[in-house]
Amino acid sequence: KIDLDRSLQGDFDPLEPRDHPGFGKEDWAFLHVPGPLPGASPGARIRLRPFTSLPVPGSGIIPTFSLIGYSIVHQGLGISPDCRVVESGPEDLGGGAWQGQLLDDCDSGKGASGGGLVASLGGSHYLVGIRAGAHWDERLYPSLRYPAGPPDGAAWDVRTNTNVSRSVDEGMVEALQRFLVEIAGMRRQPRVF
Repeated sequence: KIDLDRSLQGDFDPLEPRDHPGFGKEDWAFLHVPGPLPGASPGARIRLRPFTSLPVPGSGIIPTFSLIGYSIVHQGLGISPDCRVVESGPEDLGGGAWQGQLLDDCDSGKGASGGGLVASLGGSHYLVGIRAGAHWDERLYPSLRYPAGPPDGAAWDVRTNTNVSRSVDEGMVEALQRFLVEIAGMRRQPRVF
C-alpha cells in the first residue's frame, strides 16, 4: 500500500528537448513503503551514491555493477550481474548531452525502465543509477526491421547500441535526505482524517 502523501518526485519535464544539457536531471521519484518488504533479507540495504564518487579506473579498487529491474520474461524482479558502465561522452550515442548520463551493457528487456543500477564495492551495495531506456543507431537497426530495437545478443557498443541510465547525483541524495526527515516528522505527528 502506497501513501501518496509520503512521496516526492523531481521537477522533470518530459517535453523538454532531449539534447538539452539538463534533460533528465530531475527524472526521479521516491515512495515511502512502510514495513519490511516481502522477501527482503533483514539488514539488507542499498544506499544512494553518486556515480561520480566511485573509485576511478586505475585506482586499484574496482566496483562491480548489476541492474535490478522488472523482467517481463520472469514476471518479476531480475538481476543482471557483471555489467559494464561508462559515463556518456561526445563520441557515443548519448553524445554527452548531459552530465550523469550512464551507458551500460546490462541484460534487460521491456519493463526494466526505472530499475536500479547498483555498484558493489567492498561488500556494500549502492544505487548509482536509474534505468531510463536504450539508444541505438537507426542506420544499423532500422525501425521497420527492428521495431523493438536491436535483437537479443546484439553487441554492446556505446556508438551503436547501448542502454541508458540516469546517474544518482548530489541533488538527488540531498532530496532523499530531506524526504527522510519529513517522513520521520510525519511519524511523530498524529494523522488527521
